Amino acid sequence: MSISTASIDQREDHTPRAPSEVDESLRIDADRPGAYQWWYFDATSDDGEHALVVIFFVGSVFSPWYFERLARGERARPREHCAVNVALSSRRRGPLASRWVFSEYGSFAGDVSSELSIGRSRLRKESSGAYELWLDDAPPRFGLPLPLRGRVRFEPDGASATPSTGPFVLDREGRHRWAPVAPRCRVDASFTAPSMRFSGSGYHDVNHGDEPLGAAFSKWHWARSHEPSRTRIRYDRALRDGTRRVLDVELTRERVHFVHRDEPRPMELAMGGWTLMEPARLLVDANTALSDVHRVESSPFYARYTARTPDGAPAVGEHLDLDRFSMATMQKMLPFRARRVG
Repeated sequence: MSISTASIDQREDHTPRAPSEVDESLRIDADRPGAYQWWYFDATSDDGEHALVVIFFVGSVFSPWYFERLARGERARPREHCAVNVALSSRRRGPLASRWVFSEYGSFAGDVSSELSIGRSRLRKESSGAYELWLDDAPPRFGLPLPLRGRVRFEPDGASATPSTGPFVLDREGRHRWAPVAPRCRVDASFTAPSMRFSGSGYHDVNHGDEPLGAAFSKWHWARSHEPSRTRIRYDRALRDGTRRVLDVELTRERVHFVHRDEPRPMELAMGGWTLMEPARLLVDANTALSDVHRVESSPFYARYTARTPDGAPAVGEHLDLDRFSMATMQKMLPFRARRVG
């Protein structure tokens, strides 16, 4: 799908496609400095106890090493800064049942049209549109981060709303793109480190761009909900030109409906964790505020949430502040949380 960035207010309906019909192989030049692509997966368990996020990066947009090389004017290539980020949390079992890893490597192997490998972790897409993730990340010696090992399967949910659409252009020049490839999945997760199994609902999308993320955006919110007859997604961006652009997508079995518009009002923000200005209300469309918002990941420039719609359907959201990410003090702190392997 090609989206014209010249239109201020776009309202369209489209026939949905199956995830297996969408090409999500590497869509960038892996030698272009500043370019990036990531494959994002999230899941929440049916009982609401566990939350999982997995991201495979070629050109890691949150890498302090990639950022530093680009800032120095070096020819830093995406293929030299690949990463796997996993955030696994449990509400009741405490910190020992949670994991957070961000490990960067100097290469990748394969193509996600079949299989993508970064470090010891792998992502495989099957012809049916299902995904198998093998996650294996452990420090070279005793200490932090704690080891993470597990296998997760994302199966497009044929019993409910499972269309695909995109890519959507997120900026005005067409340099940053997003495609919700499998907006609704059933998830089965089995981990040996930590010892944990759960089933739940999940989501998968792909982002890719031809320049650093911060070149086009200063902030963004993103949220999605899984409701009985539809999936709703909101992508709200503050652009570097001082404007705000909002994309609302509604997906059912029969259609994909979206509204893409300029928003004249500024984002509503309030002080959150780490003094980060976070959304005062987490929205899944222009009129629906989420409730029971629980922060499952918090940092000085990024926050992630689980939530509920007014009808009790599960939802997930995130907030990103790229101005904070680019601060010199932040860049000095990041290597203490992330690790560069090899």
